[in-house]
Amino acid sequence: MDNYIDSEPYIMAIRRLAASYQQGETYIIVKAKVLTVIESYKKRLGKKSETQVRGWSDFFDRLGDYLNNIAAPEWTSVIRYARKIINLKKHTAISSMKRLSESDANPLNSDKV
Repeated sequence: MDNYIDSEPYIMAIRRLAASYQQGETYIIVKAKVLTVIESYKKRLGKKSETQVRGWSDFFDRLGDYLNNIAAPEWTSVIRYARKIINLKKHTAISSMKRLSESDANPLNSDKV
């Protein structure tokens, strides 16, 4: 895979945030920190749509490995929140990739001024 960005450090950061919520940190603060981690990953992915789709998909799937039926509700809520935001980013990248491929396939649309 070209330009592969390892999601493992970001997954570990989100897991640490889930643990801190379990230990009593407020949910609003944890959510803000989760968004910070996700934005940091977004910057590492860059602007190329294909790379973003691959990266967000990998991140989403690997983070899902930490959801199970016996996890504490606090843990689950943080992981689910992170996955929801990541899924939104993934679908935005997919839409962007589709728009780019459609504009490349139809040169008449790109000539409009």
